[in-house]
Amino acid sequence: MKIKSLFAKPLAAYVSKSIKKSMQTAVADQETILKNQLKTGRNTEFGNNHFLKMLLTKILRMQYP
Repeated sequence: MKIKSLFAKPLAAYVSKSIKKSMQTAVADQETILKNQLKTGRNTEFGNNHFLKMLLTKILRMQYP
């Protein structure tokens, strides 16, 4: 048995387990990232031109009515 094949299956199992674990929290992670980006960008010139503050407020109201 070569060393490459010796480590291939355990590595594949580890990677697969890691991917499945992140799939469980994908939506929540994306929502968190979106909120953080909106909070960071709302006070920039781009954020003011594109009403990011208002968008963030609407998103938060939808989640917490």
